[in-house]
Amino acid sequence: MRLIKKLFILKTTVQCVIFMDFDSIESKSTNKVMKDPQLISGFFSAIIVFAENVVAGCENPINQIQMKNANYIFFNLGKFYIVLETTIVDSSLSIEDYDFIITEIGDVFYASFCKDGEDIFFSIEDEIFENKVRSIISTQIRRKISQKFFQK
Repeated sequence: MRLIKKLFILKTTVQCVIFMDFDSIESKSTNKVMKDPQLISGFFSAIIVFAENVVAGCENPINQIQMKNANYIFFNLGKFYIVLETTIVDSSLSIEDYDFIITEIGDVFYASFCKDGEDIFFSIEDEIFENKVRSIISTQIRRKISQKFFQK
């Protein structure tokens, strides 16, 4: 199953406002330090601008780029982009599943942080939001696994 490794929510101005790393456990005891998500956001921005100029008018808002050991899925949310980094293995999650996950995350994000049209000027670390995101992802994965199980 293709696993979601990282979640980025970027402003269209390139600033990364949310970063979640599902791939590693960070703690003082493991001495793992989160890499700065702002560094990769410039790369994502270049990809986004290129894609918008090359495929303008495309109906499908999800775009993917596959690299050596990662797959990146981009979704436009108006003032923000959600980028999921996934592993590159056979996936039981379809584009529709990712669309559902990203739409749900976007809805929770806007409801939590974009009230009354306020702009976000800082990076957000919010445990409640992170727990909701983890719940959205795990619920969709469990749903997909149970569908496969009952089809057999």
